[in-house]
Order: sequence, then C-alpha cells, then structure tokens
Amino acid sequence: MTRLSVDFGTSNTVAALGLPDGRVRPLLFDGSPTLPSAVFLDPAGGLLVGRDAVHTARTSPDRFEPNPKRRIDEHAVLLGSTEVPVVDLITAVLARVAGEARRVAGGPISAVALTHPAAWAHTRRQVLVEAATRAGIAPAAMVAEPVAAADSFLAVSGDAVPVGGCVVVYDLGAGTFDASVVRRTASGFDVIAAEGLNQAGGLDIDAAIVAYLGAANAGRDGGAFARLLNPTTTEERRANRLLWEDVRNAKELLSRATHTEVHIPLVGVDVPLGRDQFELLARPILDATVNATRAAVNSAQLRATDVAGIFLVGGGSRIPLVSTLLVQAFGRAPTATEQPELVVAEGGLRAAGAPTRAAEHTPPPPADPYQAPAATPTGSYQPPPAAQTSPYRPPPAAPTSPYQPPATPTSPYQPTPAAQTSPYQPPTATPTSPYQPPTTPTSPYQPPTTPTSAYQPPLATPANQPAATPTGSYQPPTNQFQPARNTPRTRSRLIAVGAVVVLVIAIGAIGLWALFGRKDVVDLDRRFYADGDRTITLVDMEVTSDRLRLNFLYRNGSRLPWSLSCRAADAELKSSFLVVERRNVFPEKTRCSADEPSGRTFTLTAGDTLESYAVFPKPPKGKTFALQWYSYPRVSGLKT
Repeated sequence: MTRLSVDFGTSNTVAALGLPDGRVRPLLFDGSPTLPSAVFLDPAGGLLVGRDAVHTARTSPDRFEPNPKRRIDEHAVLLGSTEVPVVDLITAVLARVAGEARRVAGGPISAVALTHPAAWAHTRRQVLVEAATRAGIAPAAMVAEPVAAADSFLAVSGDAVPVGGCVVVYDLGAGTFDASVVRRTASGFDVIAAEGLNQAGGLDIDAAIVAYLGAANAGRDGGAFARLLNPTTTEERRANRLLWEDVRNAKELLSRATHTEVHIPLVGVDVPLGRDQFELLARPILDATVNATRAAVNSAQLRATDVAGIFLVGGGSRIPLVSTLLVQAFGRAPTATEQPELVVAEGGLRAAGAPTRAAEHTPPPPADPYQAPAATPTGSYQPPPAAQTSPYRPPPAAPTSPYQPPATPTSPYQPTPAAQTSPYQPPTATPTSPYQPPTTPTSPYQPPTTPTSAYQPPLATPANQPAATPTGSYQPPTNQFQPARNTPRTRSRLIAVGAVVVLVIAIGAIGLWALFGRKDVVDLDRRFYADGDRTITLVDMEVTSDRLRLNFLYRNGSRLPWSLSCRAADAELKSSFLVVERRNVFPEKTRCSADEPSGRTFTLTAGDTLESYAVFPKPPKGKTFALQWYSYPRVSGLKT
C-alpha cells in the first residue's frame, strides 16, 4: 500500500511517498525533490508545468503564471489572450505529481493527504480539493501545514515533546509567512494559535532587492530600468523574468556565501550585493515574521520558556538572519533540517495516519452538473472544452473565520495585466470596497423653506369689495375682515411664532450635525510592533457616519536611524486592509498616498516620532474586524 502526501506551494510543490515497508521518501521531478508550481499555456491550449513551463516561458512570458497559489482567491487568470480558471492551473500541477507518483509506485496510490496553510478556510481548501480530485488523487485527508511540520519535528527531536507540550512552527515560504503554536495530544497535534502575513514571503524579499537594484541604477539608465520593471514588449518581459530569477538565485546564494553580483538586463550592468546589504533589505520583513511569532505565542497564552521547540519550515528559513532574530526573541536556537522544503510533505504522511484527521474532504455527489471529468489514466491534464467557462462551482459559504479570504478578487494579489508578467506588480485598478457609503444621506427632518404665520389675510375678491355708494350718501363697508392692529397682544403672538420657527430650525441643524458631522474618537493605544525601542502604536480611531480613520504613531527610541518608505499610490492603497466579515476592505487614503503619492524612502531619526493614518469605508456598526497594516503583525478584535 503506497501513500502520497502533497505540499502545494507558492513557488514549488513537494510530494512524499509512504512505501509499503514503512519508509518515507521524497518524490523526485527531473531528479529534484521540488517541482516548480509554474504553469505555461502553450499555443495549442495545453498546460505545461514545472521546469518545462519555466523554460518555455522565455519565448512567451505573457502565457506564464509562476505562482498559481497566490491566485487562489481569483476565478481565472489571463494567459496570453485566454482566461484560464485557477482551478485548472492547480489541477495541471497536481496531475504532474499524480503521474510521477504512479510511475514510481508502479501502480495506483492507495491514500492521498493534502497539506494546506492553517489560515486557509473552507473556500480555499475546497479549490485545492477540487483540483486534486480532477487530477485523480482525491485526498483522503487534509492536514494543516503546522501539524504536518510538528509531526516531522517529533522525528527530528527523538519524540522530545510530551503530551500537552507545545511547539512553534515558523514557516517562511515564497508567498506568505505563517507562525503557528501546536500542542501535542494523545492522537497527534492541534493548532491552538496562528498568525499569518500575506506580504512577508520570499517573493517580498526579492522585491526589496529589486527596489535596491533600481536605486543603485538611478545614476545610469533609469529609463531602461523602468522598462525592465514595467515591460511592454516580449523582449522586455523576457528580461523582466530573467531579472527576478537572478535575484532569487542571488538571495539563495547569500544564505551560503557572503558576496555575489546581480546582472541587470537591458541596462547591461552587474551590481554587487553582499550579505550585510541583503540582511539590511530583508530585516524589515523578517522583523515582521518574528513579531508575528511572538503574537502567536502570546495568543496561546504561553511564555517563551513554555515552548518545547521552534521548528523552521520553508525555503526562506534558510536565511541565517532568521535564526539570529529568533534566538534574540526567544532565547533559544530553533531546530532546522537539511531540507526544510520537504518537512511539510513528509510530515503530512505521519499526520494523516491519525484517525482524528482521517478525512476532511466530502466529494461532490455524482449528479452534480458541475462535477469535473475524471483524470486520464496517465495523470496528464486535459483542459476543459472552450465553451465551458469553468468546471468549478464555488462551495457554499463557510462559517465566519478571521482568516477567510474575500469571496471576490479583493485580495491584494490581483491578476497581472496581459502586458505585465511580473507577479509582483500591483494592478492598476483599485478594488472596490464592499462597504460603500450612501450616495447622499438624507435627514428625516426637512425644515420648511419659508416660515408661514398662523394668520394670512384672504385675497381680495369681488365679494370683499365695498359696494357702490350713492352720490352724496355714506355707507359703511360691508367687508367683515379687518386688518389686525399693531397691538401688544398681536406683537406677542408674532414673537412667539418666530421663536417656534427659530427653535425648529435650530433643532434641525443639530440633527443634521449629529447625523453627518458627528465624529466619535475611540482611544486604543495598541502597540502592535516593537523592535527594541522602535515601536508602532495604533493610537485611536475616528468614526464618522461613513468613514473610519485609524491614527498611528511611529516612535524611534533607539540611538540609530530607522529607515522607512512609502510606496507609489496605486501600490500603497493595496498594501494595507481591514478584514471585515471575511472580506478585505482597502483604504481610500493613507498618509503616504496623500503626502508621497510617488513613493519615497525616508529616515526617522533617533528619538523622533512620526504620525501616520489611513481612512477606510466604515465597517458595519457592531461588527468585529481586524487590521493588516503593511506586513506588521495583524491587529484583531477592533469594533466601531
């Protein structure tokens, strides 16, 4: 009986086989234990995956998607001029895994386990299950990645974690970071706390290096570098892919060496990059991961001494600075393996053996018209017919989860435009917030335009005119309506009526102010980032009828300057967001987008402070929401 465990990753996919004799071995793809998760749409409509996709992408970069996992919240992506459902991209990768597993096993696979981030809620997991089912490896178990990693930790540590003991899993992947605290039970491990960062992975470190290369190249040919980052021709897109690949290779090399150089295509120069400079660029992102790890431990109501171990997972954990920062934060050295990329896949086999995690997947009923076709016996992937818009129908809404992704593509990772192949460029369109204020609020009270008196003399009519008077004789007028005399009593009445009108108008003005101009200030004073004496505090929030303004205070209490930066406005407004009812709500304005719309880097000198802010559409009253401020630890439990 051969079992299979698959870890579908942002940059690479890893699989492990459990052989009938009990041995666990990694599944090799072209001689390597890692399979690039990349997908390429060839002109004939087929999907190439892995190294084949990476190689072929040099000819047509616009048909290439290097990181399908980052598109998990989207319905489809544009490859060339064709929209391809995201579930098809994932199916293609898993079909390659399935075919290789059957070839090595010499027959069918008896059981399959799929691993997933602990923060993934039902909707994301179901996309993964759907793709695996179509690839012919319907999972018998879904295992959270930190649980799988903890099972591997037991094998490495010699069963050093007693029942009831806790382990911290530090998982730095290519696309995201997850810090989890898991507790050992009699039957396995349970996740008791988790913190995730969507913009603190290896790709974000690559982006910091690219920005540094751009600054180093500012005095040479800035126009060529601008074309390199925003390609419009095939040659420029090819150079863009080459730059990002070289940056990733340089990052990995600097984990072993102290110096390298990065070639910049189009510009034609080699820029030196040392480990010291690399660590300076990576430090803000790694600081955020360590703070998220602290937050997970605090959320589990544990002290650092209560943790049985810290386990490093993911290729990004190879960076030497990671271990240094964790030792400084927790006073103990983390545990690493020779190949941290394999830890989750191998641990998935062990964790899937626990009866309490035997099956989380419920296959769709056979009568479902959206049922996907069965995979071909060879494990190869066949795209759906052109007339079929998508073989995947989203599952019903899952219970509310603070980590639930948005139901529509409001994720900060928006589809890359056809003319732009780099997955790290922000989209040009600003996502529409699901919480739109009313167009023109109306007051329940509308004061009259012209105050009217209780007394109005009637209009003159023939009946009110005096009758003709015979010559020489006098007749008194027959009109019974006499104008009021200006008596004290009349004046009193007029004054009283005027006072009533003024009072009504004043009450209406107060009502309008209360409805539209009222601003409640809620003091929070929540410090959510601290690196020594450098801190960021959420001071308060100002709540109006349709807007929410959050005010922040940066304080540099250290003796060294603190380097900060603003992004260009289009990227800035997608860098932070509120998580409200499982949707990401983006700001309408921030300090950077208002004061530095083109973006710039600046320094907060020692002993100085900086006030910042962000204005969001107001969440529904009484709803609890969370704040993701750039890549810093998430602030949860907020309420208007």
